[in-house]
Order: sequence, then structure tokens, then C-alpha cells
Amino acid sequence: MFASASYSTFSDGPTALTTRPRIGGGPPQTLLFLSSCIHELLLLPDDAREGSRLKLAGASMRRATQTVYEPTRDSVYFVDGLFDCTVMKLDRNNVVSVAAGSDERLTQPSKVRDGYGTSARFLTISALEPDGKGHIFVADGNVIRKMHVASGGVLTLANTRDAAVSNWVALAFNPATNILFAASSCAIYRVPTSNARAAAVPAASGSGDGVPAPATTAAAAPSAPQLIAGQPGQEGYRDGCGNGALFRGILHLTFGPDGHLYVTELGGRLRRVAPPLARATEAGGGAADGGGDGVVSTVLLGGLPVTTNAVAFLPTGELLACGVDAHEEDCVARIRLGFTAHTAAATAAGASPQGGDDDANNLHDLIVPKVNDDGADGGGGGSAIVTVKVGDRAFAAHRAVLSARSEYFRRLLEPGSGFAESGAAEVYMSEVDPEAFGWLLTCMYNGPVARVPEALLRPVAVLAERLLLTSAAFRAQLRARLMAGVTAGNVVSELGWAYQHDMSDMVAQLLRFLVENRRVATQEVVGEVAARHPMLAAELVKALMQAP
Repeated sequence: MFASASYSTFSDGPTALTTRPRIGGGPPQTLLFLSSCIHELLLLPDDAREGSRLKLAGASMRRATQTVYEPTRDSVYFVDGLFDCTVMKLDRNNVVSVAAGSDERLTQPSKVRDGYGTSARFLTISALEPDGKGHIFVADGNVIRKMHVASGGVLTLANTRDAAVSNWVALAFNPATNILFAASSCAIYRVPTSNARAAAVPAASGSGDGVPAPATTAAAAPSAPQLIAGQPGQEGYRDGCGNGALFRGILHLTFGPDGHLYVTELGGRLRRVAPPLARATEAGGGAADGGGDGVVSTVLLGGLPVTTNAVAFLPTGELLACGVDAHEEDCVARIRLGFTAHTAAATAAGASPQGGDDDANNLHDLIVPKVNDDGADGGGGGSAIVTVKVGDRAFAAHRAVLSARSEYFRRLLEPGSGFAESGAAEVYMSEVDPEAFGWLLTCMYNGPVARVPEALLRPVAVLAERLLLTSAAFRAQLRARLMAGVTAGNVVSELGWAYQHDMSDMVAQLLRFLVENRRVATQEVVGEVAARHPMLAAELVKALMQAP
């Protein structure tokens, strides 16, 4: 795997980082947590800088650690680093509050207790991990606990008290398989959670809404954590399969854009745990091929900070890590592992970046007759089927689908439209990329945009505008894919491209990006926009002047 890295140093040591959706759309907002404040992190082509500082309200923030974004509450959760025993919440309005736990520092595990909100007590929190469904797993000493974010109810998963694990140090949840993975300092485990669920009880407010109670009501006892890689109690650096691999000082677990588990260790090492781990299923109790061992390989020997405080994969496919480098300087490392925005989006959507068996289930291929090389309908579809000829290729499609998905085709094909094609069995399109049309036609039937190759994303987006696709959600997904790759270094060229192709919604999002990141909108940038697109420069200046 190809890897390159760039580093940026900071005077005020970064303690954590995470990403969250940007209000109003556009590329996600990367948040950099410093000792007592939060800044947006500006990602320039070869550098990273502190952007605007967030105006916080509510509770005070003290050295945040273990930051995660929880989508059902649209909030960032983190651990108060004073005693590592309080889970805090940063909501969409940048209000900080206590989600669970208190400042009471516990020295005995017997003092730990489940409960709601501030009545719950933690020993030493070392990791948070959301499941995307309204819960956050919490690594707390030698147990893993589960917090219901809506109520603040905290439940201890009894099956996570493993005799071989003195402390859980890292967590990673795979939403594609609903499996939780947890690590000690030198071993990685698969943790069953299906039999450790909270019971529903009336809410304390008397509203009648059910919330999880801090108790288990499982019919059968959940099984113990299953060793995936490494050896409990034995440290070392060795790649291999299952317990043939050795780890030393595991710090973080995170799933990458390729669906594999990535492990950071002391000394700046980055390693990958590959299938069969990635193909394991909660129901099957093991990997698809019958084994539970993960294949461990080294990705980087020293590209990360020596002591890494936090890691996060960006929608662009890059890995961010903050911590302390070999010169004892606080830094943010930006690692490029060869992933693209397409790979990341496809994985986030639950699709295999390589295609896989799902390609054989393409709805368009199943219900539309094949077209021969000479354009003849191989399935006898009659007038319901239209052959669209693009360059040297021919595509068969349902007349009704084309008309429903595209205003252009609706006007062209409807009876009495006055166009020669209104009743024709064939339609010819000029100056259109056949590959782009093929992907767009697939999306008309299947819907998801995530699998469109990165190289064809722009041609597909331009063609979608030309054909006047009727689905606002589809166009929004296209814009989201395009905006995911926008950075401070390419925003001007992206703005010019969108303006040239009359993509007004994307132009508005790019202008908003420049306004929200004013350090990027320098005099030179405005001058460059003015030289290329004078009318657009006027809109940019107006937006900058009107911004609060």
C-alpha cells in the first residue's frame, strides 16, 4: 500500500480531533480539540492550520479526549480529561453539557455503578465508540459499558470482564456487520453484544417513553470476547495471522475506507487487520470462511506521532492523527494511504469498493433486455423499451423509467411532443461520454451514487444537469460526493468548474465554504476568482461582506 505523510506542528497541544457534518452542507467540518478550546482544522494541500475558534456555551471544557460523532443526536461526545470519568456532549449549537458520569474520581472498581446521567460512575474511560443507532460503547477499566444517548442510561456488559484483559484501551464498531471490536494493549477481540441489551422502563419524567434501564434482560448469557489477533499478555512487533501476530502498546482502533481495521501503536506504527475479520457476522459467530483470525500487516513503521492522541479517517480517504512527534512537538499528521473519496463513500454506504457480488444484482441488468452490438433488442421488449445510442454503445432502458427520472427524456419521449423520438424505438445522444451515461442509467434504476467511480463523478454530474434529473436527493448525493473532495487548495478550481457548468447549488456551497473559512479567502484567492470569473468574484465579495 502506498503511503505518504505531511506534518503540522501546533503550539497548543492537540488532544483530540473528529469530524461532523457541516451546517448547510458542504465538506464535513474537522474539529481540532486543544487544551481548553476547539478550532476548525483547515486542511491545505500540504499543511493543516487552526481555523476559526468555536464559540462554546454551557459547561466548561477541560482537555477533551476520545472524541466521537454520534449521528442520531447530531452531537460530538468526548471524555473530560481531568479524571477521565465523565462523558461530555457538544451539540450542534456548540453547547457543552455532561452526558453521563461525574467529577468524582474513583479508586476502587467496586465504586463503579450503572445509572442515568450524572448518577452513573466510571472508573477510567479510555475509549468511546458509537454504533450509529443511538448508543455509545465506553471502555472503562476492565469492562465495556453501553450508554443510551437519548436518556444517558449506562449499562455494563457483563461478558466483557475477560480474565486476560486488565484494561480495554480501544474500541471500533463496524456498522456494516454490527460487530464491536475491542483491544487490550497487545490483543484484539471481537465482542458479542447481541445478548446484552437494556430493558425498556418508563422514563423518569413520567412521559411514558421507554428508555433503557441499566440492567440486562437477556434470555441467554452472552459469550465471552473472541480473540482475533495478538496474544494476551505478550507484547512485540510481529505480523501474522491470529495469535501469530504480536502488538505492543495499542492506542486506537478505527475502520478504514477499505473496510479493514487499522491499529495505531506506541512508536508511531500503523497496522492493518484484514479479512476474514471484515467478513465476520454477528449471527454467524465467526468469519465467513469458518475462522476468526485476522491477518495483521504493517502499513507504517513510524509515520504517525510517537504518541497518538486521536485518529480519524476523512471522507477524502486520508488519515488524520494528532499527538506528540519524536521531537516532543505537538503535531497533526496527515497520512495518504492511496484511498480516494469514492472508496470512502462506497464503504460508508455499505458497498464494497471493489464492486463484488452486488454488481450481479444490478436492478437495471436484471429487468432490462440486453442490447446486441448492432443495437437490436435481445429481449423483445417492444415499445416499452427504448434503445439509447451513445457513441458506439447502445443502452436499453424502460421508456417509463427514463421519463420519470429525467425531465429531458420526458419531454423528448412523451406522445405528441413534436420530437421525432417521441414514438421511436431508438434515441441518439451526441457529445456524451458512454461510460458516464451507463453509470447514470444504473443510478436511475438503483438510486445510490456512492459507487460511481471517482474519475467519472464530474461527467456524471454534468450529464445529470443536462438531462434534468428530477430527483433532488440524487443531485444532493452527487454534490456531497463532489464536495467531499474540496479542500483549501482546490476550492477555486472547483468553484470555477461548477460555475462553468451552471451548477448553482454547488456554487452556493463552495461560496459558503470560503465564507466559513475566511483564512482561505485571502486577497490572492479573491483576485484569482476575479481574473477567471468576474461575476463570481462579485458574489464572493458580497458574501464575505454580509457574513457575521
